[in-house]
Amino acid sequence: MQVEIKGLAEAESKSINLNVVCLRFDAFYVGSNDVYFPLCPPVFSHAINNLKSALTGELKIVRLDHCTSPANGGREIFFLVERVTKKNIKVRFYELDDDDHVTWEDYGRFNDLDVHHQYAIVLKTPPYKNKEISSQVKVFVELVRPSDNARSEPKEFTYIPVQNQGRPGAKRSRPNEYSSDFDTLSIGSENLPATINLSGDFDIMSLTENLDSEELRIAMSNIDSDEFNKIFARFGKEYESADIERLSLDAPGGRSILQRKLNLKIKPCQNYEYMRKVQRVYQEISEFLKTKPNLVAVKEFMRHYLQDFKDEFNAFHMAVMINDKTAINFFIRLILHTGELDLVNVLSHKLGTVLHLATIYNNLKLVKILVSTFKADLSRKDADLNTPLHLAVGDFEGYMMDALLKGKDVDKCINSENGNNYTPLHLAVEKKNLKAVQLLCKNGADVDYRHACNGFTPLRFAVENGYLEIINFILYQTNVNPKVRDFNELDPLQVALHGSTHPEIKHVVQKYISENELPFEEINIKEEPEDITPESEMLISEVKVEPFILHDNLYINVTRFTDQCLDEVSRILDASGKWQELAVLLDVEHLLRMQTFDERKSPSKQLLNYVVASNGGSIKEIRDFLENLDEVRAVQIMDKMAQDISGYNS
Repeated sequence: MQVEIKGLAEAESKSINLNVVCLRFDAFYVGSNDVYFPLCPPVFSHAINNLKSALTGELKIVRLDHCTSPANGGREIFFLVERVTKKNIKVRFYELDDDDHVTWEDYGRFNDLDVHHQYAIVLKTPPYKNKEISSQVKVFVELVRPSDNARSEPKEFTYIPVQNQGRPGAKRSRPNEYSSDFDTLSIGSENLPATINLSGDFDIMSLTENLDSEELRIAMSNIDSDEFNKIFARFGKEYESADIERLSLDAPGGRSILQRKLNLKIKPCQNYEYMRKVQRVYQEISEFLKTKPNLVAVKEFMRHYLQDFKDEFNAFHMAVMINDKTAINFFIRLILHTGELDLVNVLSHKLGTVLHLATIYNNLKLVKILVSTFKADLSRKDADLNTPLHLAVGDFEGYMMDALLKGKDVDKCINSENGNNYTPLHLAVEKKNLKAVQLLCKNGADVDYRHACNGFTPLRFAVENGYLEIINFILYQTNVNPKVRDFNELDPLQVALHGSTHPEIKHVVQKYISENELPFEEINIKEEPEDITPESEMLISEVKVEPFILHDNLYINVTRFTDQCLDEVSRILDASGKWQELAVLLDVEHLLRMQTFDERKSPSKQLLNYVVASNGGSIKEIRDFLENLDEVRAVQIMDKMAQDISGYNS
């Protein structure tokens, strides 16, 4: 009987997962003679995992370098994670409906070589189910361990429309030095203006003489329409108060907000091309107005020229880009007179709306008119998903930001994320723009908003970059919650005291903690396997330092174990019991369930012999998995064997 029990115990021990245990709870009553009688069947706790093992530890996304991807996928993203094993990890992207039902899922594309030392994964995003989305789509991303279906806490992820995505049958404009990209053929012949010859030089200022503001007023007055009169009555006062005679780059600060960016955007040849196109549209519309058309025809004509041209700029966009004050003045008057105010919200090629462009070019007066009179939409985004508020953080005087924050429904977009998942407040902190930070916080920006890639709040960004003035302002002038943690479970105060190299910042934070009687939690730096202990330091001192050799090259000619290496590695794995984990990583765990190994011999040696016999090129793979399992000594023994076989020690 004793032999049978012993044999059963040994057999069961081979299928035990040493990284998972359960607690058993029994209830007894004590009878006579101190005999224990069970009251009920035993109850077991849930599985308790060894958190230090990559096979059973908690899955966690610590940081991402990007949280967005085009809808067609393929964007390379770096994930920093807690310990994972390269053959037992997936990255799942999925979408939920309002009832939390999964409506779509797919997995990131990566292979074993893209998992770096258990702590980083480099992958390419899968395509979203609809590659032709026209607006952002929020989904989630999580880590999945197939062996036990364990999952990490999901993080938000965003799919964005593909820029300049060609569509079958879509028309493409053909550049021509002497023709306009604005097709006039779709307008009825009765509404066409006189033919204009652009073969020679053309003076833009001559247009002012041909159609000054008084002539425009007369032309507009000839439009016989009750609707027009209502529109002008509605917007007349705002029109009269708008200072449209001085629309130029005359805002405080003088230079463009993003001058370096714009120097790349517009080349001299483009500047000339844009000027010719603006001149063409300007004159065609003005000639058309001289025909005294009705208001419906004027609106149709305007929309034809100021519409969304997808991959191009319309004339209004170009006028702002080249700072053509006459044309800007003309388009503003025309839009305001006809009441077609939504034309200022038409998106341009990559750079957003007229309001985006006015912000980029620091045209403060135009921004004020667009915001106050035209009620321009502040929530519209350019190709990089920036709103005008994002762009305004480049103005360190604060005039542009102040003007934009007076816009309609600003509270609905003040915390909007751009393509890099920064809100305007995040970006203002990153750019050290204290004035912008103050204005945004005053107008309701969320000072505790966490960045989607790392969980950093504006305060955390300020601490990371050592911006003392902004730290002081956020701590003492806002309703900040300084204990909001990032994806690594650290709050800004902890990082400031333990990670900052600025003594002034540490002093400010210590003073704040003391004044507010905040509980403080020390940072618990987890000991990783590579951390040196006194025992490992003694071991390291005994190890001979060898020249560095790439392991991939070292194992090229190694297809089997030497007898000595096999014996030594087997003894190490038998003692630690990690041969079972190695079997799982090598995808031969079925051998454990089938009780294939002879109980009287070393199970580790039998496993290694089996794997090598079935796959002669697996020595390097075994070595890498032993490194993942922290069997440092076994790895050293195998590397020494490989060096001897490959002749690196000769």
